Amino acid sequence: MPISNGAAARTFLRSDFSRLFSRADLRFVLLVPQEKLAYYQLQFSFPSVAWDVLPSVSATRAERAWKWAEHASVPTPTVYAMHRFYLERLHTQIPFLVRTLGFALRMFLWTLGHSAVYRASFRFLYRMRRNASFARVLSAHAPDAVFCPMLIYGGEYALLKEAKRRGIMTLAMPASWDNLTSKTFLLVHPD
Repeated sequence: MPISNGAAARTFLRSDFSRLFSRADLRFVLLVPQEKLAYYQLQFSFPSVAWDVLPSVSATRAERAWKWAEHASVPTPTVYAMHRFYLERLHTQIPFLVRTLGFALRMFLWTLGHSAVYRASFRFLYRMRRNASFARVLSAHAPDAVFCPMLIYGGEYALLKEAKRRGIMTLAMPASWDNLTSKTFLLVHPD
């Protein structure tokens, strides 16, 4: 389970959920950013938890491009308003011509996003690209299930697609009620 930000840490490490980490009949692997690993290991020493580094997927240009295109393709009025704001915002250092071209590309993807065939094709192409970092994590720990608690942060889609590729059960939940209308169209469907 990735603990990719403070919200996930509060929700799962500092709540009643953390009682599950003390059960001897369960085993958990929590993935945290490299810079937080020592802190979490010291603060939260649960008997049934193994800690590992959460690979930095957003550091790769390809993963950032997939995420940008996916977000631009979410076919909702909220995302349309975000695209308009990108074009019309004041006091930006991005030249108007560049913003106009970016807006045109965003609107093209947003229009395509209304098509179920486009979204299915987008997901299919995304799943084709392997992620060696998460493949290593899954090989090292061999989990029975993968749970992604935020669904939009910290490379959770990359983890889900590698888990699905290996036939591991996947579970996920959005970080907030508005994530499914403003941030994602579910790049990887959990089981």
